[in-house]
Amino acid sequence: MAMFDPALSMDTLLTSNRCPDPLIRLSCLSTLLAAPQPTSPPPHHDPSIRALATDFKGGHGPSEPFVGPGAKPGTVPTELDQATGLERHEYLSELEGRDAFDMKPLEMTHLGTVTNPIVVKSVDDAMKVIEEVGLDVQGLYRVSGSSIAVQRLRAQCDRDLANVSWNPDDYASDIHTLASAIKLFLRSLPDSVLPRSLARQLLQAARMPDARVQLLTLHDLINGLPEPNYCTLRAVIQHLDRVALRAARNQMHVHNLSIVFGPTLMHGGAVAVAQTHETANEMHLQCRVVEVVLSNCRIIFEPDEA
Repeated sequence: MAMFDPALSMDTLLTSNRCPDPLIRLSCLSTLLAAPQPTSPPPHHDPSIRALATDFKGGHGPSEPFVGPGAKPGTVPTELDQATGLERHEYLSELEGRDAFDMKPLEMTHLGTVTNPIVVKSVDDAMKVIEEVGLDVQGLYRVSGSSIAVQRLRAQCDRDLANVSWNPDDYASDIHTLASAIKLFLRSLPDSVLPRSLARQLLQAARMPDARVQLLTLHDLINGLPEPNYCTLRAVIQHLDRVALRAARNQMHVHNLSIVFGPTLMHGGAVAVAQTHETANEMHLQCRVVEVVLSNCRIIFEPDEA
């Protein structure tokens, strides 16, 4: 009788060419049929996730699991350690030097400027929905939405954005899914909103002991950003400012929001996240940058824009 690895799951044995013996397959099938079935399937068996997997390059879906092993005990978890589903697949693809999705530039009707920016419709609409029905939700942006629901929304936006519903009533009871989708979009950009090329200068500014010099330095760096980065950062920060104004209800003060959005707006890419030896210290400085910018958004951004 052919030998096989007992650590393999029944599903793997039934479908893998590593187990060619029909008697083993039949035995595994009998075991599966006799075993009690779970009342709800685990996330990686969800039909929508299986459907999403067929859209990856190569046509057969990723070979890696949707949930990683997590961080080692006693270490600070990186974004790669915490990533699941499509986000994890993107990180692993970048580490391998390939794109998980089609990264061809979108067709542009004009060059974005401060007065006439290029609006990312899905993000802009999502923030408007949150501002209409979600500003009072406790833990907004801190509490994660359902990973499956977030991935499903992302897939809908990628496939048919024109027909995605942005009716506030559809999200009133699940605003965390929408908030998580916004964070996922920002983390998935090829370069962060606050770009890697300025990371050293931004982190140096975060270390400055003089608050006035720190603010002036960040003001100059941000106002020197490329127009797409500047417009996106301005839109996100102004949105977060509206969230912070309702902190008495949602418990998301400026400091709390900066903890969430520091690594999101200065993520630096999957390779940097996975390989850095100073992740905790850098994350602290990233959060400090966002906290200063958010606290002083009416100074950093011109008065007629804020």
